[in-house]
Amino acid sequence: MGYKERIDQYASGRPSYPEALMNFIFANFTKDATVADIGAGTGIFTKLMAERFSKVYAIEPEEGMRNVLNKVAQETTNIITSDGSAEHTGLDDNSVDLICAAQAFHWFNATAFHKEALRIMRPNGKLFIIHNIPPDITMNITLNNIEKPETIKLTLAKRKEDRINFFGNDLKLEIFDNSTLYDKDRYIKYIMSLSTGPDMKDGYLLMQLVDKIGDNFDKISKNGLVVLPFVTELYTTKGFYK
Repeated sequence: MGYKERIDQYASGRPSYPEALMNFIFANFTKDATVADIGAGTGIFTKLMAERFSKVYAIEPEEGMRNVLNKVAQETTNIITSDGSAEHTGLDDNSVDLICAAQAFHWFNATAFHKEALRIMRPNGKLFIIHNIPPDITMNITLNNIEKPETIKLTLAKRKEDRINFFGNDLKLEIFDNSTLYDKDRYIKYIMSLSTGPDMKDGYLLMQLVDKIGDNFDKISKNGLVVLPFVTELYTTKGFYK
């Protein structure tokens, strides 16, 4: 199950990205740099980039997510949304200084994306793949009868291996703390936003899931709040960095 039927949960429940990560990215470019945010989703990362750079192309092929993304773009003057994909962005040759893929690379055809990135990137441009790593504490809930916590961990490990292999020997990896405070409502939305969740059309199963997530939150929270220790990983190429 993908995200088409859990977009509201995704937009409200997913963590944002840490200030230290954004500062690292911004330190290596001037404000007038042109950015391509590939697989922009609901615009969580796009909005942060638009606060720092003069022009951000937000590429998102899924219509439901793009509808939310368009609302984010309407609140700014420098986000341009498009229904392109990682493999076919629709952008001009040599048109962007910085390419980012936040929480999206595992959906790409890596070979085709690499070719497309080289086409649209200007000389001396950079490519950043960014991923929020979920804490183990959120994997103790069995969301369906197919993917158990250990299966999910194997999936996440494979995705990390793919990100490493994409850059090969030229890999530079930066890691940032992204601990995020959650109340019960947002915690439930976060867990429900995961692609490993059950069919969102099954009302009875959804009620069971909400109860299960709520019980889990009560066990790990204090005074109605819990800090989830996300870690944000940034993958890029070696070279000069400030």
